[in-house]
Amino acid sequence: MSEDKEQVGPTVTWFCDAVNSLSRQYPDRALGPEVNEFRRLLGEAEAIFERFPSTGAAIAPDLQQKKMNMTIHELGLWTSTRKCLQREKIQTVRDLVKKTDADLIGLRGFGHSSLHEVKRRLADMGLSLGMTT
Repeated sequence: MSEDKEQVGPTVTWFCDAVNSLSRQYPDRALGPEVNEFRRLLGEAEAIFERFPSTGAAIAPDLQQKKMNMTIHELGLWTSTRKCLQREKIQTVRDLVKKTDADLIGLRGFGHSSLHEVKRRLADMGLSLGMTT
């Protein structure tokens, strides 16, 4: 098992870095359903590592911190959604997950479509609104 992780780990890390780089370079473009599906699957895999400490204890806290420290820009949100969040000084995923549905819907210009998008992106990462960090 550890040999498999050693072989797969660098590839997954490289792909994640590439996706994040593309998100930063082209923030207003959708990266496609394949990338979104990969993000969803990666979130599921990370959740498995977190549930089974013998396989994931060493990497789970680090991954969680990386996710929490991501900027809103790196989430690849629609421009209008991102600007609403930035206007309210929500700069990182850590800032975002502390909010509730009601908090976000109360923001000027932030509607149900934006809320759905945010919740979907967070779910893809194994996160949700209303978390304590």
